[in-house]
Formats: sequence, C-alpha cells, structure tokens
Amino acid sequence: MAEKTEKLKPKQAIKALAQVARQVYKAAPLAVVVKLIDAVIDAVLPLLTAYLVAQATTALLDAYNGVSGAGDRAIELVIATYIIGLAGLVWSTISRYISEYAQMRITNMMADKLIDKFTNLEFSQYDNKDIVDLYDKADNFTFYAPRVFDDIARIFSSFVQIVIGLVALVAIKWWFGVILLMAVIPSAIVQLKVSRMQTAFWRSNVSKRRTAGDIRWNIFKPKELLETRPYGVAGYLVDLYRKLRNEDTYRRVELERAYIPRRMFTSSIEAVAQLVVEVSIVIDIINHAQPIGQFVYVQQLVSRVIGSFSTLSNTFNGIDEHLATLYDYQKFLAIPVQDDSGLVVGAFPAAIHIDAVSFTYPGSKRRALRDVSLTIHRNQHIAIVGENGAGKSTLVKLLLGLYNPTKGEIMLDNTNLAAVTKQSWHTFVSVLQQDFVQYWFATAKENVFFGDVSRPFNEVRYKLAVEKASAKDFIAKLSHGRDTLLNKWTNHDDDTHGVEISGGQWQRLALARNFYRDTPLIILDEPTSAIDALAEAKIFDHLFKEPNKTIITVSHRLSTIKKADVIYMMKDGRIAKEGTYQQLVDEKGEFYQMFESQIKQ
Repeated sequence: MAEKTEKLKPKQAIKALAQVARQVYKAAPLAVVVKLIDAVIDAVLPLLTAYLVAQATTALLDAYNGVSGAGDRAIELVIATYIIGLAGLVWSTISRYISEYAQMRITNMMADKLIDKFTNLEFSQYDNKDIVDLYDKADNFTFYAPRVFDDIARIFSSFVQIVIGLVALVAIKWWFGVILLMAVIPSAIVQLKVSRMQTAFWRSNVSKRRTAGDIRWNIFKPKELLETRPYGVAGYLVDLYRKLRNEDTYRRVELERAYIPRRMFTSSIEAVAQLVVEVSIVIDIINHAQPIGQFVYVQQLVSRVIGSFSTLSNTFNGIDEHLATLYDYQKFLAIPVQDDSGLVVGAFPAAIHIDAVSFTYPGSKRRALRDVSLTIHRNQHIAIVGENGAGKSTLVKLLLGLYNPTKGEIMLDNTNLAAVTKQSWHTFVSVLQQDFVQYWFATAKENVFFGDVSRPFNEVRYKLAVEKASAKDFIAKLSHGRDTLLNKWTNHDDDTHGVEISGGQWQRLALARNFYRDTPLIILDEPTSAIDALAEAKIFDHLFKEPNKTIITVSHRLSTIKKADVIYMMKDGRIAKEGTYQQLVDEKGEFYQMFESQIKQ
C-alpha cells in the first residue's frame, strides 16, 4: 500500500509556517534576519542593476551624439553598477556562510530533539511499528526544516520582485503591468497543476521507490553479492530494480509530456505579452518618447516578473510537502517518554519472584505468557528452555523491566519491579540477547568498554573480560590488536583498512562486554549460538565459577543448560516442566524428547 503524507489545509499550513519560523529563529536568530535581508536584496538588486544599465545605455548614446556631460554621467553610472555588483558579491559570500551555519544549527537542533525523544521512549514503543514509522517520517523534517526556511525566503523574494517589477512597468505605461499580469496567470496555473500531479504521483509511488532504493543500496554491496551472485539472483534483482526505477521515472516524464501542449500555449501567451510590451517600448524610443536605455530596463523587468511567477508557483506548491513532515515531527515529539520516577533499587535482591505473570504484547490478541510463576534466588544458575515462540525471550524482557506484566507481578524481594526506576534496576543487570549489537564503527576494545561507559576505562576489568569470553587470542591477532576497527570499509589513522570478523568472534566480544559490565545478574539469551562447543564449554566454566553471580540462560544447547541449578521448560507461554537436569532426563517427558538427540550423543 502506498504511504500517504498528510496534506495540510491552508490554515494548518500558515500555522505550520509560523511554527517553522519560531523554531528556526530560536536555533539561529541572526540567520533569520540575514535571510530576510538577503531575500530583499535578491529581489531588488537585479532590478536596480537593470535600471542603472538602462540609464548608462542612454547616457552613452547621448555622449556619442555629443551631449555635454553625458560621458561623465555614463562613467558614473557604470561605476555605480560595478559597486552595486561588487557589494552584491560580498553580501552573497557573507550570506552564504551564514546560511550554511544556520542550516547546520537548524538541522542539529531538530535532530537532537528527535534523537533525545526516541532514546527515551517507553521500551515497549520500540516494538510498535506505527511509532517507528512515525519516527522515520519525523526524521525527514530534520532534513526539510532548513529547506522550508529557504522556501519561505524564496517566496518572499519572488513576491517582492513581482510587486516591484509590476509597479515599475505600470510607472512606465500602466497597461504594461496589466497585460503582463494577465499573461503569467495561466502559466502559473498550469505549472501548479503539473507540480501537484508530480507530487501526488511521488506520494503514491513511495513503496516502489523505497523497494528500488533498498535493492540498490542494500543488496548491491560486496557482502551481499557473495550470496546473490552464486545463487543467480543478482541479475534478477538488477532487472527488478530497473523495472521499478523505470516505472517511477518514466511515469513522471509522461506526466510532463501530457502537459506539453498546455505549457506551449501558456508560454506563447507570455511570449506574445512580452513581445507587445517590448515592441511598444521600441516604438516609443523610435518616436523619441522614451530614452533608448528604457528598452533594456523594460526587457529585464518583464523577464524578472515572468521568472519570479514561475519560482513562486513551484515553491509554494512544494512547500506543503515539507510542512507535512512538520506535522509528523510534532506528533512524534508529543509521544510520552519513559517515566523513570519511582523507587531506586539500592541493592541486588535476595530473590526475584515471578508471581502468576501473564503478558500480551500491545496490539496483539495472543497471550505471550500465561500464569508464569517461578523464583530466582541470588547466586542461583537457572536455564529456560523451550521451542521457538514458547515465551522465553518475552520473559527476559519482563525481567529487564522493558514491559510490565499484563497480569501478575515481578517482585524484587518485597518491591514490585513496576514501581522501581528502570535505570537503577539496569545497573544490576547484564544481558546478551540473540540479536546483540555489533558496534562495527568501533574498535575491539571499545566494543568491550561499551559494557560500562558510566566509569572510565578499566584495564584490569578489560583483561579479565576478554579472558573469560575466550576473546583474548583472536583480538591479539588483529592487525592493530584491540585498537583494530571492526569494519573493513573504514580506515585507521595510518590509512590501513579495518577488518571483518566472524559471527563467533562478534559473539565473544559481546560476551566480553557483559563480563566487563560485571553485574550481579547476567541474562544470556542464546549466548553462544555462533561459538564452537569447545570454546563454549570454556566460557561457561569461567562463568559458573564466578562468585556472587545470578545467571539466567536461555539456550537450545544441552551442554549449556545441564550446568544450571534449575531448568524451566516453557511451552505455549507457560512453565510446562521444572527441575534439575537429571530429574527432567529421568522423567523422559517433553524435556527428554526435545533434547533426545543431544542426550544420546
């Protein structure tokens, strides 16, 4: 389905323009003043230059014909024209710098507000597709905000130039301004219709354009081509990209072609009006009713008025698209952030009680958890197992406080987890999830250090962490050791490329990051899926020897879970079985059936 951008009504558009102006003025007040001055100068300077050139032309002819003093006047006018032109160049250089500075300030301010909001939302919002989509739309405003400001200045400048140009033409002959105004209106209407049709098509084709962009920028990369070419799908994707691209570009060209007759007709009206005005002024010059330089002046006035009308219609039509992103931006900023008020967790609890907890994800009708009850004692090692979709990862999210239970409660000793500040609870928790973060822009050392950035880097903790995660050896073999960038498309300071490491090595770094964090509660969700069995055994030997550690492991590997004090088997969101490894094996029930092949090995 094509995505739609909400189109603002005139009253909304005016209100939005005022809001943009306020936001921009707040970000860069000097730039606003300069931009307004710049708009006036852009409108007036060409017309003033044309007037001086016209006067200089007349003075030159008078000087040529021997009129006394005409030569000096011609020189003065040429010098004046040069001074104005030079002043315009100097001003243009200054205003260009201020404009660049303003764009930087505006973009950064808008982006910072958006990022601050996004990184402080309720955790549950990150699973909400509508919220994430709204963020993507709102993010466009950070790009469009400076453009909207530029559009406002452009509209203002065009309007000023049209008014001055028409007034000047009327001052020469009243009907010059009238005939020109009547001539440009049809062209402006046609231009408005074409622009609106192009904009409507652009909106209706967003999905296909995004697909084509995804194919081009994401699929056609060296890493992806290592799979797409052997599979023979690269050529297919190239054809699909071309098809989608051509549907988009050809349709826009067709829309333009459909309006060629109308454009030719309205352009002819403008040309005829221009011809009538210029022939009239020529006849007046021939009859000595106007000075010869007046032809240059009138010709420039007519051209500027026609050009300004075209700019005005194009800019005004496109500005509502940019303003619509302001609506998305404001709507996103209105979303409530995480309320982190509440009790502060001062010490790690002696026990975590999960009492009759049920949970349904927002927007879903299916319960992910059903009446789950269990107790995790301090320094206990437990394992949670079950088929995919059994509710294991959901239970981890609730333990982290990312969601509150729909029913039941999670107690930290006698304190409800829902009543504590999440920030204080998270200081006691390390978690390694299946889709852990790969900080590919950073070094190996930084990937470990990011486990705890609240304190300065600690060399002792770092060495212990990489040793426990069996990451020490592979890090030492990297081109720049622990200071190696983990992306071969980036360069070190000595201009050598970064490196690409394996999935198992990334997982060891993620484990080291959690060891470096050094918290009393460690949650591991499929922590060693990409690591070989021997390395896994070594890592867990280190882990389970850690004193004062409460460990919750979600895994499908028998060698990992058999070390746990208690194993909980989940099925359809419930605790189906619990017990020690030996107890569950001896029962030869669902647990045994799930791990039978690994048990027999």
